[in-house]
Amino acid sequence: MKRMIYAVILFSLMSIFSSFIVVQKAGKDVSSKEAMPDTVKLKFSGIVADSFDFKPIRTQMLAVDNFLVIANQNDGDKGIYLYSLSEGKRIRDFIIPSSSPSKMIFRINDEKYLCGIYDDICCKAYAITRSLKIEKVKSGAITEFGGMEAGTYVNLIYMDKDKLVYTIRGGRNVTLRRTALSDTASAVILQDLRIKPEYDYFFPYEGMVATDAKGDRIVYAYNYFKVIRFMDGSASPLKVLDFGKPGFDPETLKIADGLDKNRMYYYGGLYVGGSIYVRSLNGEKYPYENHSSTIIEQYDRNGNPIRVIELDRKGVFTVDETCDRLYLLTEGSDRKIYYYDLSEVGIVN
Repeated sequence: MKRMIYAVILFSLMSIFSSFIVVQKAGKDVSSKEAMPDTVKLKFSGIVADSFDFKPIRTQMLAVDNFLVIANQNDGDKGIYLYSLSEGKRIRDFIIPSSSPSKMIFRINDEKYLCGIYDDICCKAYAITRSLKIEKVKSGAITEFGGMEAGTYVNLIYMDKDKLVYTIRGGRNVTLRRTALSDTASAVILQDLRIKPEYDYFFPYEGMVATDAKGDRIVYAYNYFKVIRFMDGSASPLKVLDFGKPGFDPETLKIADGLDKNRMYYYGGLYVGGSIYVRSLNGEKYPYENHSSTIIEQYDRNGNPIRVIELDRKGVFTVDETCDRLYLLTEGSDRKIYYYDLSEVGIVN
């Protein structure tokens, strides 16, 4: 919210440093005429943790092996928490050698690691090993104090033994890029993620990005447009669903906390098995209090809708690797982690 106080000033600075790069645009947009399936309502099946001591802020979760990895913002050098799903309790708080409040987790397709951690202030990448230790890992062109244009924000989404895929937000656009882990000097721009109408700043194009476990499918769901883009592993367009809802209001950038005045459509999600799960806010405006539930849209790898799931609690979710259980960390005063048995509605993976 606070970032909009200086949004206009920030954009002016970024425009000096960021060049206007046009790569392959969205491809041919496909206006969605497909009716979304009926909503399936789910009640929680059990509780993983009946309390936690942090305030959820831009929280992420990944269910990997028998663990639940949680990244939470503004928790100082902590903010990465590990829960044992078999024991039903928090077993480790990882300390990252940085006071940065902004850390995120991402997929690593490497049997040595559970997942990656990125500190987007210090531009450093780490990983949680299978032995539950923290290691610093190579991150190609995303290196300490280098490899990024000035005034940009980076979001790492996928890494394997050779490459790293990430987005950069800055200047007039959001771009999807790839770098070889051994190359600290250059990166390939895979896709320009702007959609019409085109604005002179990146804020309207912010969104949720995810890949499948092998990195051969990429999905991007926009925060301020009800649009989802499906791409293959090289970011070539497969399908763009545009539901034709009202989009970003550029006038909001002229006021403090203006982003919160816009409708929010998608926020958070992941790619598991052969499905994409995206959290839908249905065009709500901040503070997003119109619902006490969580709405999740599920699509197959080609962008075809499978179903809509409505959970009986509101929060951040993830799905395990077998697609048979969904986990939810509540955002309100409840402060519990629940699980939902997807077999109740028929497992689709």
